[in-house]
Amino acid sequence: MSNHRKNQLATHHLRLALSMLAALVATLVPACARTNNIQPAIDAPATTPDAIIAHYYRAVGGLDRIEKIRTRRMWGVYSEGTLTASTDIAWKRPALRRVNVHAPGFEYSEGFDGRTWEYNFQTQHLVVDTGAAADAGRRGAEFDESIVDYARKGHKVSVLGAETFDGRPAHRVGVVLEDGWEKQYVFDDSTGLILALRKAMPLHATGAPVTSVTTYEDWRSEGGVLQPHRFIEREVATGKLMNTLTWDSIRVNVQLGTRELERPPDR
Repeated sequence: MSNHRKNQLATHHLRLALSMLAALVATLVPACARTNNIQPAIDAPATTPDAIIAHYYRAVGGLDRIEKIRTRRMWGVYSEGTLTASTDIAWKRPALRRVNVHAPGFEYSEGFDGRTWEYNFQTQHLVVDTGAAADAGRRGAEFDESIVDYARKGHKVSVLGAETFDGRPAHRVGVVLEDGWEKQYVFDDSTGLILALRKAMPLHATGAPVTSVTTYEDWRSEGGVLQPHRFIEREVATGKLMNTLTWDSIRVNVQLGTRELERPPDR
């Protein structure tokens, strides 16, 4: 397989990973710099979906603080196998987003502005997606975590059970989005924060779905808001490392110019 084709495939997987992970950074409270220093918000674990989500709100500083974040700008690095790509996101509430990817010999952008679009800088061709790709772009543009104000969005939540995750007592909460797509969050009983995200989706949009778990790591305060900066995705069946996404910089409530969010011109 040519290097160009490898870059295309890995970049497509990056799009999927970003669509799942990018909505996580606006909702975490100012606190210490590392996960193992986070202090419990309450003594007893919550055991109903609304109680778990309420615990999460308290842990991150409250729903009002979440909703005050209007824009987000992020820069980072994605790694999958031997490929490393730099990436950045410009994002504006409620669902205006552009993602840029830069790999050796390859540059790519995608976004959502009411419709999902993709742009390949090598071909200078703009594609407006339909079907499953359009749905993925719409889901990925959701500014907050799916659990935030879930009822208003038309999502449904349920507690799937208690478990121990990486040695920490936790509860798993299932989310069914308004379009029927499902994912699961694992919440730390002690801190109320998200430990991991579990989902099933095809690799590079081809083949049978692969169930994976993505851990949220390296929490840091950015602009007075504690946010995870590293996400490690592994296949559940084998434990195999699939990819790593690291945010080097996250800024919130910044002024975003039109060019940071708009589609590139189709030539």
